[in-house]
Amino acid sequence: MAFFGHSLSADQLQQIYLAGISNVPAAPSITTQPSSLVVGQNSNATFTVVASGASPCLQWRRNATNLVDQGNISGSTNANLTLSRVALTDTANYDVVITNSMGQSLATWLL
Repeated sequence: MAFFGHSLSADQLQQIYLAGISNVPAAPSITTQPSSLVVGQNSNATFTVVASGASPCLQWRRNATNLVDQGNISGSTNANLTLSRVALTDTANYDVVITNSMGQSLATWLL
């Protein structure tokens, strides 16, 4: 292959290829899953997820509905979701959706 007015060797082409793929953004993946919790009423529950990949965006959900920071919920788009003063009505299926331009990952657990 000719490039910049001269031919490139197979080794040079491989180096260019490897340099290019090392800069490709990675799809998000979950390195540490949140754990299910059992807490008493009026206690706080904090869930943590660790994600890798290029610029991951997080969205915590309850029963497949996006959570927002209000009432006893904080951290709905961060690595740590906290439910303050947990009540029986907080018992549900929770998950976190992690997305970026390359794809998405999902973790599910119970409270």
